[in-house]
Amino acid sequence: FNEYIADFDGVLRNYTRHKKHLQHLALKVSATAQEKALKHPHKTPLYQESPINFLGGDLHYTQIRFNDVLNRLYSPHFFKNKVILIGAEGYPGQRLQTPIGPMSKVSVLANLVDNIHFKKTITTQPPKWSALYMLAIVIISIWILSSFPQLMGFVFLFWFGTLNVALSLWVFDTYFYWIPALSPIVCIISTYVIFLSFQVTVKNYKNWKLEEEQKNILEYEQLKDNFVSLISHDLKTPIAKIQAICDRIMVQHKGVFDDDILALRKESNELYRYIQTILQVTRVESRDFKLSRETIDINDVIETVVEQLSPLAIAKKITVTTELEPMFLVELDPILISEVIQNIVENAVKYTPEKGSIHVTSKEIDDKVWISVQDSGDGISPEDQVEIFHKFFRGKGSSPNIKGSGLGLYLVKYFVELHGGQVLLESELNVGTTVSLSLPVQHESGGLT
Repeated sequence: FNEYIADFDGVLRNYTRHKKHLQHLALKVSATAQEKALKHPHKTPLYQESPINFLGGDLHYTQIRFNDVLNRLYSPHFFKNKVILIGAEGYPGQRLQTPIGPMSKVSVLANLVDNIHFKKTITTQPPKWSALYMLAIVIISIWILSSFPQLMGFVFLFWFGTLNVALSLWVFDTYFYWIPALSPIVCIISTYVIFLSFQVTVKNYKNWKLEEEQKNILEYEQLKDNFVSLISHDLKTPIAKIQAICDRIMVQHKGVFDDDILALRKESNELYRYIQTILQVTRVESRDFKLSRETIDINDVIETVVEQLSPLAIAKKITVTTELEPMFLVELDPILISEVIQNIVENAVKYTPEKGSIHVTSKEIDDKVWISVQDSGDGISPEDQVEIFHKFFRGKGSSPNIKGSGLGLYLVKYFVELHGGQVLLESELNVGTTVSLSLPVQHESGGLT
């Protein structure tokens, strides 16, 4: 039985193996196949298509003309221990189209005998192993695309596909084991396209969510600003009236209620300052806020602030000393820097016990002006130091008798960073606190104005 059935494109790639008396001639010729069939008769398939490993063309094996044999041109010993295949070469019907070109039937049979006898038969992957192999290709491709940027992932996938093709060729040439080469490439390309489409979809969704969040944030900011402005302005008028009434009563009607009127006047003044601070926070956090730089003497600002707060320090018998190093004029926003220094010094006075001390220094190091305010207060705990510059934060150890909004140090940090500087805090419990700030002597023309 020696029939060959070509594929649909007319190319011969497989041969049919049959059992026992219907075996293919190549199986009958090969001694190895016969020995295997005798040892394992139950493993011999009744009907099976196997791929042909085309090792060479018509000239791969020695060809001898039958005429030369009849004319005794070859010794009988020449044919010893050889497989002799007899076939016709010249007839068109004896030629078959193979993957490596036209080949005679006898040459195809020679390739088959060589395959079977020397165990060079092509082994194909079982379907389940092929499926697992494709699954592994897809998983590795997804991992590459998920772990690296898009361009780098594309490059890695290209080399991954090239490696699969090279591996398939090497395994086939070395072990005659066929690992699919085209299917992994298709899987890699499909995974890349699907994953890229998924990423684009996710990115579009995130952009949409971000736009929605930005709209909500803008609406929230607008509502917050309107609410704060409305409440603050509505409160300023009645508080101003209360202060005016308290001043008139204290001047025109002195009597037993002087202490109560004075306390009312003091509390209303604290509330007024709190409202002013909230309005200021709203103003500086607006998008159109800009610095108004002027050339000023920073020491004059410090001395003015210390002089303004001296009555508060004298009332608590606190000693305030200054050590100001002469410096050149610097370009800063005088109003904001004055408020920064005032907040720091005022906090030092508030949180320093009676008969304490406060030391204010200024000096120039390199291209920066350093201002430090050191007090002998109770200090700040390490836990509070982490959040001390946050908005509306007040330390856990703060006395309820000390008024404050929790916005002073927040504004200090905000104003200093607007100028391109930084704020440092050093504090130790029961020892004191030092707040230092640095301001650049010159500002970049491309920075905030």
